[in-house]
Amino acid sequence: MMKTLFTVVAVSAVAGAASAQSVDMRFLGTGEGRNVRINFDGNQSNVFAGELRHRITSGTAEIPADDYITFCVDLAQHVSSNSSVFNVNLVTSTPQLTSKTTEAANRMATAVGSHTVGNQDSATALQLVLWELLYDFDPQVGVASLDLSSGRFSATRTNGSSLWSGVSTLANNLLTASLGSISSGAAGDYRVLTSNTRQDQIVSVPSTGPLALAAVGGLLTVRRKRSN
Repeated sequence: MMKTLFTVVAVSAVAGAASAQSVDMRFLGTGEGRNVRINFDGNQSNVFAGELRHRITSGTAEIPADDYITFCVDLAQHVSSNSSVFNVNLVTSTPQLTSKTTEAANRMATAVGSHTVGNQDSATALQLVLWELLYDFDPQVGVASLDLSSGRFSATRTNGSSLWSGVSTLANNLLTASLGSISSGAAGDYRVLTSNTRQDQIVSVPSTGPLALAAVGGLLTVRRKRSN
């Protein structure tokens, strides 16, 4: 089904113009993660939750042509191996977040920025938390609005049983981190790639790069150079 999410670290000089830019991108396959069963708006589906590998063939100065690890921020559409045009958006101007205020966007960025993806459990946990923050977070209610077992969005294993203990522990830690102190500029470290026909993704801007992010314990996505 759907598999998308991206994080892109912003270049402050061009951040304001990000929404006017676009890239050509196609889906290559999955990375670390697990298949899960989700309930979204009353509809159940078995989907992949974790790293998505995408190739950008026509990029921008901020997001040049290369291979990227992304995460999904759109449960209404699907990924495609055919190249499509994606608009580059600031997290705070992403369509799905317009009704949730910039606080939700900043908390989503806080969650991804505090997490290192390195195995199936961590990649799955990050994806589930992003969906939970995207679809269930209510700034008026706060932490009480976040629960992976209930709400507009919920998740289990594909057989309907509870999530793996490792995934649940990491997800709860991320949810706690996202509800802690936030920086008003946190969301500025990421970009969302949106399309009218393909699944929207969140990705990390390579100008800061994976090494810099890892150095501060904030690696969300690992930019992978193509070998060819």
